Amino acid sequence: MSATISSTDGATRSDLSPRSYKILGLLRKGRAYSVRGAWRFRGVRGSVRAQAFQSLLAWGLAERVEGDRCEQVRITAAGRSITVDGR
Repeated sequence: MSATISSTDGATRSDLSPRSYKILGLLRKGRAYSVRGAWRFRGVRGSVRAQAFQSLLAWGLAERVEGDRCEQVRITAAGRSITVDGR
């Protein structure tokens, strides 16, 4: 699957990796949170590397949210539209 992503500076990005689609799908269900440097999703075993979020954050498909106890990442409207169009 491939998707064209328009960033705010007018550049386009294509071909999200399967891992990026998976992370967007998990973000659509709920937020990711950081515990002791490892990123986790509720109900999912194991952790996700921070590098996996970097491209999503850079393209504006996800955003960081400062919580009371931990740092979180949530999906943006642009990321939500990619997951709907990608299925």
